[in-house]
Amino acid sequence: MDYRTPDLYFEKQTTGLPVRNRRLEKARIDVTAFLGFAVRGPVNRPVRITSWKSFESIFGGHTNDYYLPQAVFGFFANGGREAVIIRVARASGDSAAQAARVVMKDLYGRNTLKVTAREPGQWGNKVKVRLSAASKPPRTQLKSTLAKGATEAHVDLIRGFEPGAVVRISEGPRQEYVRLERVERKKLVWSAREALRGEYTDLSQATIEAVEVQLTVQSPFGFEIHDNLVFDPRHPRALVKVVNERSTTVRIEDLGSRTPSPFNIPQADVDEALAGGADGVGESTPADFIGRDDGLGNRSGLLALEDQEDVGLICVPDLQAGLEKGEFKNDGDVEAVQQAVVDFCERHKTAVALLDVPRGYDVDQALDWRARFDSKYAALFYPWLRVQDTVGRPGATRLVPPCGHVAGLTSQVDQEQGVHRAAANLVLNHVIGLERELTKDQTDVLAPEGVNCFRAFRGRGIRPWGARTVSSNTSWQHLSVRRLFIMVERSIAEGCEWAVFETNGWDLWKAVERQISTFLYQCWREGMLVGQVPEQAFYVRCDEQLNPADVREAGEFHCEIGLAAVRPAEFLVFRIGQQAKDIITEEPVS
Repeated sequence: MDYRTPDLYFEKQTTGLPVRNRRLEKARIDVTAFLGFAVRGPVNRPVRITSWKSFESIFGGHTNDYYLPQAVFGFFANGGREAVIIRVARASGDSAAQAARVVMKDLYGRNTLKVTAREPGQWGNKVKVRLSAASKPPRTQLKSTLAKGATEAHVDLIRGFEPGAVVRISEGPRQEYVRLERVERKKLVWSAREALRGEYTDLSQATIEAVEVQLTVQSPFGFEIHDNLVFDPRHPRALVKVVNERSTTVRIEDLGSRTPSPFNIPQADVDEALAGGADGVGESTPADFIGRDDGLGNRSGLLALEDQEDVGLICVPDLQAGLEKGEFKNDGDVEAVQQAVVDFCERHKTAVALLDVPRGYDVDQALDWRARFDSKYAALFYPWLRVQDTVGRPGATRLVPPCGHVAGLTSQVDQEQGVHRAAANLVLNHVIGLERELTKDQTDVLAPEGVNCFRAFRGRGIRPWGARTVSSNTSWQHLSVRRLFIMVERSIAEGCEWAVFETNGWDLWKAVERQISTFLYQCWREGMLVGQVPEQAFYVRCDEQLNPADVREAGEFHCEIGLAAVRPAEFLVFRIGQQAKDIITEEPVS
């Protein structure tokens, strides 16, 4: 810029590298979605959590009725970072999930306040609410007597008094109620329509006290006290407004009783129990897990994940509970839901389904279950895991599906070593046994078919002993290879969005080629790709041969990428030889 005349000059300064020259970042693919039943929490709405404590506070923690809590606990206990929880429940009909509620009556017996549990579920039937007088309501002494027909009072203190508040003026047994219109310096003013009917002359006894209440909420998850509230929507500390903003247990609604204030306040010091809450599990079907798509913001079940683009793993641990508590007729319904999850992953191509073989299956049945699926976007695990029962009698155990523990271990491996490392032969935390102990012979039958087994090793804990997909295509039989390609594809898709609407020519081709090559070179350096030199590990091709005139005329841009992904060393073969003169005997040991 040419500066000649004294003045203010503004220059636009660009910081950092241009978008086309920035390095691609590896996309996270360890965010895990869980679909299942819970004690409480929002229904059919994805909720992101980053710790077990978050799950407890939102969805209610452990229970022996469902398997979702144990799966999520196992996820975080084994290194999981972020989960998306979808609480499945029946949404319509007589058996739909319902929130517990109670209607409180005022001193005249009219309905005045409706209290409803925050979320549907039977947990709400254990909630009790009590309304009582505030612990320390604003109170002041009169500085001058009040004559009959008075509309203002001179007082010692005005702290805590607000316009719109109802106050009680009393002297001994005599009392009257007025609503404040103004609060001035050392003076309280009310309407002429509420002019006093009596006289208050004994300054030693005459007081003015705000009519404020305290709402106590008692639930299985804690105790809440909401104090110094006013039963008037216009007040800054309005009961309905404050409780609905602060309470994690209930929400309330003013029913607009015609009873004059303050007698429209619910009856005090009476415990009111909420009732009518239902989990919506009793008649749940596969359709409730699969869900409905009624448009953005109105999706349920599995289809609610349509908007969660960063989900990389999907677990459905409560299908057994569907058989035990819901309306699942047989294992065919379990298969239907699992197949829907697999189809969802196949359609989106950005996530992998972690499937559980149903509980109680023997080896032959597990092989039969494996034969029902063929996908490079799914993996199957067997048998179930035995964990401590945190809500049963001391020392008790229970069986849980393994998907959550495996997802957590996968997330931990992604963080520490990378997506190219198979989440196998690593110790599972918070697991004390297996549904059935598998011998090496049984594992030899299951593993080649794509059934990922768990094995217990003396002194080495319980470990996943396989990380394969259920694909019949041998090119995609390794789960780590599938997930590596998902990570690369998502990283390139997110990092090259800048190229859309750029001029489709040599400069664009080379910029994209350079950006992707730099990213893949870093992947090779981190051991994700095979090859002694980068040329053996990958190639990126973006030229005129791939983008001829007719392709460019159609507004298309083509780039060809080839990868040589590393594969896990599943079979380690050592040859131990014994030499006697000129004779060598070799024995293979695996």
